[in-house]
Order: sequence, then structure tokens, then C-alpha cells
Amino acid sequence: MKKGIIIIFFTLIGLITFIFIYSNNKLTVFDYYSPYESKAYVNNKDREMSFDIYTKEKDSLLLNKDMNTYTLYLDDLSIVLEDIRISSFDLGDYYLIRVYSLMPGFSDMEYKSEECNLEIKNPKYTVKLKYGKISFLKEDAYPLASISGLYGSYSYMNGILIMSGINIILSNHFSYLGSIRIGNTCFGTLSSAIFDLQMENICDITKIIPSYNPKKVEKDHIIGLESNTLFIPLGYKEITLLRSGYIMLTLDDKTYYIDTFDFMTNAYDFNDYKDMMIKGEVIYAWAYHCWKEI
Repeated sequence: MKKGIIIIFFTLIGLITFIFIYSNNKLTVFDYYSPYESKAYVNNKDREMSFDIYTKEKDSLLLNKDMNTYTLYLDDLSIVLEDIRISSFDLGDYYLIRVYSLMPGFSDMEYKSEECNLEIKNPKYTVKLKYGKISFLKEDAYPLASISGLYGSYSYMNGILIMSGINIILSNHFSYLGSIRIGNTCFGTLSSAIFDLQMENICDITKIIPSYNPKKVEKDHIIGLESNTLFIPLGYKEITLLRSGYIMLTLDDKTYYIDTFDFMTNAYDFNDYKDMMIKGEVIYAWAYHCWKEI
């Protein structure tokens, strides 16, 4: 009887010790999300680029720039980002962490990457986040186009607002337009362009262009410029969110660019765009070391 009591006693002591150690070492796990968003920047050493991260964690370690290293992974490059600054916004259900850094330098006139991933590493964990395509254009690569007006029009596609077209007013007279694209993401469908039309910021593009297909990519299609004011629908190589970017256009056989333009200034609401949010991979330091030991 006494032996049984002793066994039960030590079993309970062991169980209590295990619970105590486990509870003190247990990690509170938070998820991190990135909007699947394409980016296009006119490269300038004094300009910043930014990356958005959504989480329910209020006081995330990601906010402490001195504890983290931020590495950008492109198709064939890895770049440790410099001059980091962080902003945080309370959006209700989620917190938005916005990471700013100076732009990296490229020797190419226009550097295009099909993939863009951000890795944030601190002593506790590493977060790997996926974004859309990214491109960088040297500011002296092409002449700057002169415009009198520019804004984007967004339409609902499967319940999500996607930029479906751009409204542009050219300042100078040209005979024809041969191509137009935004960064490495989407191309103007010039065969469906409409002159002297300015669409609303949020519209149903199918009411104007019933055959509109956001996946139709038309890289080149020459149209005569009947007017300097026109609406141009957009086709995507891959459907992604698009908030800002530079524009490349060919006018009378000469290539011009329009500097980085903000088509959307507000942050994405997580719940409205949840189907375009990519859950990041979180690797905890203790798990990594345990795996190495095994």
C-alpha cells in the first residue's frame, strides 16, 4: 500500500514538474500574412520601398528593427535590406506592420523578378513571407512622359477589387500608342481601349467591355491616338494586387516611362482581401536547433 502511494506521489511530482517546465517554455504562436501584391519602383538611392505584414500580435518582435535582419530574396539574388524603419497600424481585427527600406542598386536598366520573398530573422524565430512580382527601373533609363491626368479603376473579380484599367490623359500629341505596361505585372489591352472615357475609381468594367478578361495579356497592339484621353483595360500575367508602380509606354516608336504612381493609398482590409493573403512560414529557433541535433 505504502509502495503504491509512493509511486503515485512521485508520479504526481513528475507531472507537476513537466507542466511547470512546459508552460514556461511554451511559445505563443502567431501567424503572419503578406498581401500577394506586385510592386514596381523607379530606382533612386534616396527612395524607399515597403512591405506589408498582417498579424494579430500587437507587440511583435518584427517591430524591433534592431533585433531583426531583413533579407529580400528575388529570382537570382538575396539582398540584406538597409536603413530599416517600421510603422504599425491598428486595423481592428489585425495589426499592419509596414517595413520600409532603401532600395537596392541594380546595374540593369530595368530589373525584373518573377518572385519576391522577404525573410525576417531574430533570435526567437524566422518569418518567410511571399509577395508578387517586383521590378526596378533606373530613373534615367528612358525619357519621362508628360501627362495631365492618371488614375486607376478597380473592379470586383471573384469578390476582390482588382485594378482593371487605367485612365490617362497625355499632355503632348502623339500619332499612335504601341504598348503600355505597369512594372512586370500587367499590360494594357490596347485593342479594347476607349477614347474620351474616364471610368470611375470603382466600376463594373464588364458593363463597358463585356468581353473583358483580366488574364488576357496583350503586350503589343498599335492604335492610332484619336484623343489624348483614354481608358485602357489591363491584363495580368498572374492576378495579383496592385497598389502602385511605374508605367512603361511606347509612343510613336519611342519608349517613355511614368514615375511610380500610387493608384491606391489606403491599406488592404485583411477580411476583404483574405483570398489574396499568403500565410508566412514561421520557424522557431528552438525547433531549428532540435532538428539539427536530430
